[in-house]
Amino acid sequence: WNPTIPLREGLEKTVDDFPTERKWAETALRESETHLRAERARLLAIVEHAPIGIVIAEAPSGRIILGNPMAEHIFGHPVLLSDRLEEYSDWIAYHPDGSRVTAHEYPLARAITTGEIAGPDEVHYQRPDGSRVWVRITGATTWRCIGPNTASGTRRMNHGLPSFSSASTSRVALLSSK
Repeated sequence: WNPTIPLREGLEKTVDDFPTERKWAETALRESETHLRAERARLLAIVEHAPIGIVIAEAPSGRIILGNPMAEHIFGHPVLLSDRLEEYSDWIAYHPDGSRVTAHEYPLARAITTGEIAGPDEVHYQRPDGSRVWVRITGATTWRCIGPNTASGTRRMNHGLPSFSSASTSRVALLSSK
């Protein structure tokens, strides 16, 4: 059964010729996926070319999923793709007093644990060749709203974002002012 609908004299359309809700939903989904891919590419380009080190971790697990070239330059090695917060101890750094930074003391771990901005902390990071560099680390999280109304929906932590910069200039200034 396929009824026709008269539109104008000489023009007829069948019900199958009109877009259905499913077709509209499929079109909207394709457009949304295209937009999402473009946004992701834009974000990756920004992270890739940022003049500071950036590492992105999933929350609440702390699994590190991405790091940019500047982070690798600062640390002197590829970003360690830690699977959980406890593995941050693989990143070897020392507090200004010489004590070792524990996994849960890193600003990224604190930000993921508390949901608040952590740092900036200055640490003496040990590179694989044994040399050390002063690094300033700040940790923050991104949030997303879930629910029918994003303005009043439930907030869920989405990612942890530490940023790293060389602290050698400020450290030298701090030491010389004492």
